[in-house]
Amino acid sequence: MAGVGARTAITSNADLYGSVNYFTGKYTFTGGSLIVTGYALATGVRAIIAPKLEASVNLNYLDGKSRIESVTETRYGVGLGYQFTDNIIGRTNYYTTPDSINGYSVSLGYMF
Repeated sequence: MAGVGARTAITSNADLYGSVNYFTGKYTFTGGSLIVTGYALATGVRAIIAPKLEASVNLNYLDGKSRIESVTETRYGVGLGYQFTDNIIGRTNYYTTPDSINGYSVSLGYMF
């Protein structure tokens, strides 16, 4: 996933954020899997809960296509992030959809 985003402080240790992303992901299900490519819109709130550690809640909209079908999803998630350096952060996110599809993501980000 690659994208751009912005944030605004809502308290001294919490931000409201939004992003636009391009993604490629593998969807695995009973009987097979699909490689899906598309775009994602995300918004959420994240807060520093300890030095270098943040927690977040988020809402994501994904619209993508594979060779055989289109995929559109709304996801609700919770996540954790760890700031390795002043500019590098690792994140993991657990999500669910209204159709009870659950999953997780792991990402690495650059902050400037």
